[in-house]
Amino acid sequence: MKKILYLSRSGNFGGMEKHILDLINSVNKDFEVHIFCNSGEMAKEYENAFAIVRIVVPTSSIDISYMKKVREYVVNNKIDIVHTHELEVSILGLLAVVDLKNVKKIMHIHTPITSWKHSLIGYLVKAPLNFIANFIVGNFVADKVVALTESIRQERVKRELISNSKIVLIPNAIDTGKFNVLQEQRQLFKNEILDKYQIPKDKIIIGNLSRLTREKGQDILLNAFAKLAKNSNYHLIIAGGGELFDEYTKLIDTLNIKDSCTLTGVFEEIEKLKLYFCFDYFVFPSRAEGFGYVLVEAMAVGLPILASDLQVLKDVSKGTIEFFQSENTGALIEKLPTFLSTKYDNQALKIKYDKVLINYTFTSFKNNYLSLYKSLF
Repeated sequence: MKKILYLSRSGNFGGMEKHILDLINSVNKDFEVHIFCNSGEMAKEYENAFAIVRIVVPTSSIDISYMKKVREYVVNNKIDIVHTHELEVSILGLLAVVDLKNVKKIMHIHTPITSWKHSLIGYLVKAPLNFIANFIVGNFVADKVVALTESIRQERVKRELISNSKIVLIPNAIDTGKFNVLQEQRQLFKNEILDKYQIPKDKIIIGNLSRLTREKGQDILLNAFAKLAKNSNYHLIIAGGGELFDEYTKLIDTLNIKDSCTLTGVFEEIEKLKLYFCFDYFVFPSRAEGFGYVLVEAMAVGLPILASDLQVLKDVSKGTIEFFQSENTGALIEKLPTFLSTKYDNQALKIKYDKVLINYTFTSFKNNYLSLYKSLF
C-alpha cells in the first residue's frame, strides 16, 4: 500500500481542514495516510479517520527545522506522495523533498495568492515574495497543482503564471444528506438556537457562518446591517470565532446594534446544523474564497443567499443565488432591503440548488483524487 503525507498548518475546524478530512476519508482504504498539522479538534478527527497524525508545523516562513523534519519523515517512512495545503507548508514541505525523484509532489493553495488581502506593508513586501515562491514551487517542484474551480484554475494560469499543464481541477464535496431534515425538526433546531442566545422568537434571522477573519468580510455585513437594524424586526447572527472577535464586538457597540446582533464565538460542530436551520436568510460577504463550503451548505439547507460577486462563488453556485459587489459596503446596503423583502419559496430554492449540488458529491470527489494519485505512478 502506497503512503501519502498531507502537510497543513492547522488542527482546528475550517474549510481547508474539512477538505483534508474528506480527503483522508476518501483515500484511507487505498493509501496509508499520514499528516503533519497543529493540535486541535480537527487533528482528533484526522486520527478518527485512521490517519497517522504528527503535530508538526512551521514556526516561520523560513523554518529549516521544519524542512528537516518533513524530509526525515518522508525518507524514514517511505512516503510516496507529499500533498501540501496552503503556501507556507507548500514551499517548505516540497522544497524539503525536491530532489527525491521517487516522491510525487502535489501543491494546493486553496485561495489563490493573488486574491489575498494584504496591508500596505504586506502588499509591498510579502506579496512579491509569495508570488515568486509560488511560481517556482508550482512550476518546477510540484508534479501537480490542484484548483477547486475553473476561475481558480484561470487565475493560477493568467495571474500566478502557473503552467496549465500542471493544474488539475477537482471541486470539493458536501454531504447534502445531513441537511434533509423534516420541517418540525428544523423548527426545534431554530427554537433551540434562539433560546440559547436569548433572541425573541418573532425576529427574522439574517445569518452568516464563517471564521472571523478579514477575508470573510463580516465587517462589511455589520456596517451594512447597522443601516437596516433601526426600527426593523431583523436580527443578525454571525456564527463563528476567530482573531477578530474582540474587534467586531467593539464595532457592534460602536454601531449601536448590540440588541439586534449576536456573535456566537466558537461553537461545537454539532451546533452548525442547528444554526443553519435558525437562519431565514444567508449573507456571505467574503473578500476572498477558495471554494466557499458554507455557501454550499446554505444552498443544501435551501436558504435565500446573498453573496459577494467573487467569480469563485459564481462558479460554485452556478448563478443560482443573489450577488452584490465585493468589498462594497454601499452596494450591500443598497441590495439588502430588496433581498430581504423578496418572498422566497425554500422548497423551490432547494430544488434549484440540488441541480448544482450534484456536482459536489463524495463519489466524484473520491474518484477524482484516487485517479490523480494513481496517475502519478
